[in-house]
Amino acid sequence: MLLYVGMENGFGYVVEAYFFNSFRSSWGAYAVSLYWSAMALSRLLSSTVSSNLYVQLKIRFTAITLVYIVLALSTSPVLSLILCALIGFSFGPIWSFIMALAIRNYPEKTASVTGLISSGCGLGGVLFPILMQLVPLGKGFVLLAAAALAAGVCIVFAARQDRAMLYIAKN
Repeated sequence: MLLYVGMENGFGYVVEAYFFNSFRSSWGAYAVSLYWSAMALSRLLSSTVSSNLYVQLKIRFTAITLVYIVLALSTSPVLSLILCALIGFSFGPIWSFIMALAIRNYPEKTASVTGLISSGCGLGGVLFPILMQLVPLGKGFVLLAAAALAAGVCIVFAARQDRAMLYIAKN
């Protein structure tokens, strides 16, 4: 969750400067609005998904990584606006999917698990603005793509651990 909240906050931190510096445009505010609108829509639509959460998370973090890379390379403000909406849409259900997995995997420790997840959220909100400040102007989306890739790798390892724990429990 540290990476997720960090990326979520990091997007808002760099997008307005990105539009101004790349296109001399004030469309950054529209990009933020599209991002959050797409995220809200995605959360609503994903409320019906209850299976294959690890697969869903892998797909979303892969999409986020790729879209951030394309966004960093984009020379079109219109394409960049669309990409910002795609990032928001991809981010949408991540929080609820991770919470669902945590509660499913640790039903007897929900208070501890939600406390740890919430702490990770807080740390992501603290650390990423500092990290974003250290990144050269125009490279913020590259850092966010790297964070999305790292989060995706974490999901792969978590899914493998879950399968191993299920195997042990069955035998």
